[in-house]
This record gives sequence, structure tokens and C-alpha cells, in this order.
Amino acid sequence: MMKTRVLIIFSLTATLLIAGTLWLRAEPVTVPPTLGPFVVNPTVILINTPTAVTATIRITEPSVIANGLNLLRRNSNGTQTILGVMRDDGLIGDAVANDKTFTLQVTLTESTADQFQLQASAAFKAELQRVFSPPITITKMASASWSDSSIGISSLSYPAGWFWKADQHGATFANVEQQSQHISDQAFASESNFAIRIIKDSNPEMLPIDSWFAMHFANGFSSDVIDKHLTIVSEVSAVQIQLSEIGRRVHIYIPHGKDVIEIIYGLYAPSFIGAYEAIVRSIRF
Repeated sequence: MMKTRVLIIFSLTATLLIAGTLWLRAEPVTVPPTLGPFVVNPTVILINTPTAVTATIRITEPSVIANGLNLLRRNSNGTQTILGVMRDDGLIGDAVANDKTFTLQVTLTESTADQFQLQASAAFKAELQRVFSPPITITKMASASWSDSSIGISSLSYPAGWFWKADQHGATFANVEQQSQHISDQAFASESNFAIRIIKDSNPEMLPIDSWFAMHFANGFSSDVIDKHLTIVSEVSAVQIQLSEIGRRVHIYIPHGKDVIEIIYGLYAPSFIGAYEAIVRSIRF
């Protein structure tokens, strides 16, 4: 009798385990929606300088709620705010409507030098919880002001602690007071160099900048041109190029009456590029 009960219990237990196993295997696995690349530009801004910051994220999931994408700001003190709703309607910084790339552009004027993070938060249909992008850190740098009417710059902001030197041709900004006289990898990595030059009376006919560029540099350059495109500096159309010289340099040419202003900075030290780009954005004529 005892043996019969043991067999019955064992049989019942095995049946329940098998049934349970079959039930677990049949349970559908839910995969949370995924977000595409989250991009923020710029990631370095100068304090006391109004800066347009653009955040974009690509989402191809059809269940995304169009007006449910928030751009979050996470401050260093732990507080969090919603800067706005990212859009895909071709407005407020969004380049193309309905291309599944959502954008929000905000203008920030910061007063303290520290860091904060931006993050996208997306809502999806039939999902109880939001899906978050990886956060991106924005660095706020203390700044100082500079101007020189002789070369047409009414204001410019540069990182506090940097030094500037001016001559009849323009000015140079660097993080060291005396730059190395000899070219070396160490100097490239540790010393910044941002230059503004005035090319006097080089555009007497006041041609559009792309026409002036084609004529002025008709014979080309001493090093290879890696990239060339039109850009905007202080609401003025400009030509920007990259040359292979000394590990790649950027040259920007901006018309200013009969003169042309040239901006030069290197790309060989990535740690300075954000500061260089912030200086360019701060220029006012």
C-alpha cells in the first residue's frame, strides 16, 4: 500500500513538473522597444554665452507615441527637468518631417561652470514604462570676453584661463602663455591654438564667399583638402575646409566688407575641439 502511494505521488509530481515546464516554455517573451542613436551637438558650451543645443534621436519602432518623446536634463545636484518634446514634423530644429528622426533645439545660457547630462525619454503604445537613451554629458566652461574692431570682431568668448596675443594681422588664443617653439606630439596634445586672421582688402568686389574662395585659391593649397562645405558664423555665410597640414587643420573664411576673416584651429588634439567650436559660435561682428 505504501509503495502504491509513493508511486502515485511521484507520478503526480512528475506530471505537474512537466506541465509547468511546458507552460513556462509557452510564455511569450516581451522585448522592450529599442531606441536608435542619440546625438547632441554641441557638447561643450561657454557660460554666459547663449548657445543653441540640438538633440536628435532616430526611432523606427511603429509603436512610438509621436508626442511622447521628452528631452531630459539631469543636473549635477540630482535634479531633473524636461526641456521639451522632441519632434519629427520639420519644425523647431527638425530637419525633415516624418523621417523617424526626432529633434529638439534649445538655446541655453548657463551661469556656472560644471556639467549636466541630456537624455531622451520615449513612450510607446502598450508599454507601461518609458525607454531611455544613454545620457550624454555637456560640459560648461567658464569664459572671458575679447573684441577687436580693427578686424571686425565686436565680441568673442573664449575659455577662462586661456591667453591671447594680438598683432596687426589678428589674434591667437591658447591655454599656455608661451607656446612651444618646436613642433612635437606632446605640444600638439597639451597646447591649444586658435587663430583669427584678417585678409585685408582681399575682396574688393565684395563677392559671395564661395565665389571669392574659388578665385582666391584658384591654384589650390600646399596640402590636401579633406573636406569643404558652407557654414554659418554669426549669421554670415562662410566657407569651411579641412587641410591635411600638421595632422589636419580647419580653416574658416568669413566675408567682412572688402576684407575676409580667417579662423584656424587644429584637430590633432580632440580635447580642445569642443572649446574651438564654442569660440566660433560665440563670435559676433
